[in-house]
Amino acid sequence: MPTHYGALVGALLSAAVQTTLVPLALKGGSDRVFIRDRITVDAAQNDLISLGSLPSTAIINPTTSFIQFGDLGTSVTMDVGSAAAENALVAAADVATAAGSVGVLASVAITDLWKPLWELLGLSEDPGGFIELFAKLEGANPASGTVAWQICGQDNR
Repeated sequence: MPTHYGALVGALLSAAVQTTLVPLALKGGSDRVFIRDRITVDAAQNDLISLGSLPSTAIINPTTSFIQFGDLGTSVTMDVGSAAAENALVAAADVATAAGSVGVLASVAITDLWKPLWELLGLSEDPGGFIELFAKLEGANPASGTVAWQICGQDNR
């Protein structure tokens, strides 16, 4: 059975270099919690939950950024994005499960991970400043429940 190596690991092995690989998001220890919050909602279909404003150049860490939720009702889904691109980060996540979670970048292609927020949202250039992120409840009228979130990463300004 063959073993396949990525470009970085393969180069390290072929050079017989022993080192500890540090993910880009953790290089220099600069990852931080941008926002961590929770809300108990009694919302209607298409209501928005503000997840907070992040720098347009923020690099969101896909492994430490997530949204947790209680059972928000049958057929309820959640989109995550900005006012201009409301499902760019998460598209139609099923939030009908009790005690479920979804990654903040669940709908972002793996080739787009580690890109600045403005690029993830499909903007053609960095608008500068901050971009507010929203979670939108869709599909059906949600039941009351709790939504909690944590968004971590770094700002490469």
